[in-house]
Amino acid sequence: MTDREMADLFAAGRTQALGQVRAPGVEAVHRTVRRRRRLGATAAACAVLVTALGSAALLPRLDGTPPAPPIDIARNDLDAGGTVVIAESGQADAGYTRSFPAYLGNLTVQVSCAGTGRLTLVVDGVPEAATGQRDPVEQTRVTTECGTEPTGTLFAVGRGVDGLTVRLDDVAAGAAFAYRITTDTGVPITPGDPAADPVATLAASGVEATGHHLWVAPSSGFHDQTPLDAGTYRLVIACAGAGTLRVEFVGVDGTAVTAGQETACGWPARQAIFTGTRDSTALLSISFQPVAGGVAPARVAWAGS
Repeated sequence: MTDREMADLFAAGRTQALGQVRAPGVEAVHRTVRRRRRLGATAAACAVLVTALGSAALLPRLDGTPPAPPIDIARNDLDAGGTVVIAESGQADAGYTRSFPAYLGNLTVQVSCAGTGRLTLVVDGVPEAATGQRDPVEQTRVTTECGTEPTGTLFAVGRGVDGLTVRLDDVAAGAAFAYRITTDTGVPITPGDPAADPVATLAASGVEATGHHLWVAPSSGFHDQTPLDAGTYRLVIACAGAGTLRVEFVGVDGTAVTAGQETACGWPARQAIFTGTRDSTALLSISFQPVAGGVAPARVAWAGS
């Protein structure tokens, strides 16, 4: 075959090949782009899943920051509001017990648990020696599921409680926990604090209130069963608490003889003066209305003539 014949044969082959091979075209390009996008989206989804699983398993973060310990997780879940009087954290242990002073006011306890299972925290009141009672009195208990939002409740320490004991009643094995107790008194106040003593408040202003002091619970008031002589009375009253104190003179059937007077209680105790003319059938009545949602009693003292 001559050179000329060989060249003509190659030329014919190129012409045939070009007729059979087509350019990708717009549609082919779009198919390629869509395929690459699907692969990218799948890769991104896998990356998110890996990140989520890593967080759930407390794996190190991509930036190299070590994971937070379970105790820190439990502690950080708690709200920071209110005046903190007790704050503790640790590993859940059936033998956990801690002793604290008793604190006054409306108390809020919050419990958080990191891990699995559930945990119950109990707050007991230690009776004053003068009560003659030795066994602790349960004040409140809170059960929380580990790995969920913290659980909380409102409670108050009543008369005759000298201290608090916090213990675990139901323990999630291997879990970490944290709890915080706050008060609405502004600063931590214990039963022996002068700010909580209405007798001391009156004495500071030169008023003696010997024998005339009590705890007034929100659900019940005080009614002096001794009829008062007719005349004009002036009472000096001090009230420690969060709410409103109402003083009035009532008949033996509990019906008000005349309009009552109200004053705001506070921490420390606040003092007020009540005056009025009463007849011989009058009885002294003192009641306490707490702030909205409040459960704590008020401490009241008075003197008058």
